[in-house]
Amino acid sequence: MTEKLIITNGGAAVEALSRAGVTGKVLSWDDVLHDGPVPGGNSDAELRAVRAAYLAQMGPGEAPDASGVGPGRLIHAQERLRERDEIVDTWKGPILLWFEHDLYDQLQLIQILDRLGSRPEVWLLQMDDFVTHHSPEALRRAEDEAVRVTDRRYRVATAAWSAFTANNPRAVVELSSHTLAPLPFLGAALDRWLLMFPGRRGLSLTEGWVVDLLREGPGAGARLFSQCQTRELAAFRGDSSFWAVLKGLESLLVSSGDVHPAQALWSLTELGDAVRSGEVDRVEAVGIDRWLGGTHLNSSNDWRWIDGSLILRSGGLQNPPERQENRS
Repeated sequence: MTEKLIITNGGAAVEALSRAGVTGKVLSWDDVLHDGPVPGGNSDAELRAVRAAYLAQMGPGEAPDASGVGPGRLIHAQERLRERDEIVDTWKGPILLWFEHDLYDQLQLIQILDRLGSRPEVWLLQMDDFVTHHSPEALRRAEDEAVRVTDRRYRVATAAWSAFTANNPRAVVELSSHTLAPLPFLGAALDRWLLMFPGRRGLSLTEGWVVDLLREGPGAGARLFSQCQTRELAAFRGDSSFWAVLKGLESLLVSSGDVHPAQALWSLTELGDAVRSGEVDRVEAVGIDRWLGGTHLNSSNDWRWIDGSLILRSGGLQNPPERQENRS
C-alpha cells in the first residue's frame, strides 16, 4: 500500500499525531499566514522568498544584517519552505489534510488546496478544537471521519485564497457564506481576519485589547498574551505572533528592561493612553506599515474594519462602506 502523507499545521500537532500512532508521513505546514505579506500573483518560488524573509525576522535570534534579517535564519526559513513544498509536489500517494478550526489553520488549508489544484486522492479532516487537546485514542478514531476533497471544495479554497492574497480586502468581504459552505470553518476564520484591520481608534481587535488591559497599570507580557487568548472564540496566535503585536505598538507602549517580551512589564505611554481613550487615532498619529494577506496597509492605503463595514480612509472617508454578512 502506498504511504499516506498527512499535512497539519505545526510542530505540536505533528508530535501529537505521531504519539497517537497515526500511520503515514506527517508534515508540518508551519507558516503564520495571518502575519506578514502574502501577495498574490507570484510564483511558488517568489512567494516562498517573501514568506521566508518575514518568518526569519520573527522572534529573538542572531544579529540582523543590513536587510534587517539574520542571514542564517533566512537560509533556514528558505530551506524549510522549499523542502516542505518539494515533498508535496513529488508525493505520489494519497494525502490527508488534518486541520483545526482557527484562522491560523484555515489560511494554511486554503493555500494547500489551491496549490493541489484538483489532485485526486486528497482527504480532509477538520476539527472544531485543537489536535493537542485530544487523547491518542481519540485521534486514531478521528482519522475515520476524513472526507474526500471534492471539486467544489477545491473551487472554494481557490476563490478564498485569491481573495485573501488580493491587494484589496473587499475581495474577502464579497465571499458569501453560501460560497464558503463546503469548508465550514472558513467563514468564521475570515471574519476574524477582518478584525485584524484597524478599527475606530486605529487599532486592531487584539491591539485594542492590549491597550485596554493596560489601562489600570503595567502588565507582564505573558499575562497579556494569556488574557488576549482567552478572549478569542478560536485562539489562533502563537506567542511569537503576539510579541510582534506588542512590537508594533512601540509608540504606544514601553517595556521594562532588555528582557524577553513575556517577562517584560508593559505600560502605556502618554500617546498610548490618548489612543486608548479615543482622543487620538493611532494611524493618524504614527502611521502604519503592515501587511494583511495581499493588502499593504499604510497611511495612504488606510483600510478600516468598523462596525462590520470595510472602509478606506485617506484624509477622510473614501468609497461607501461595504458591509459583510455574518458567516459564522
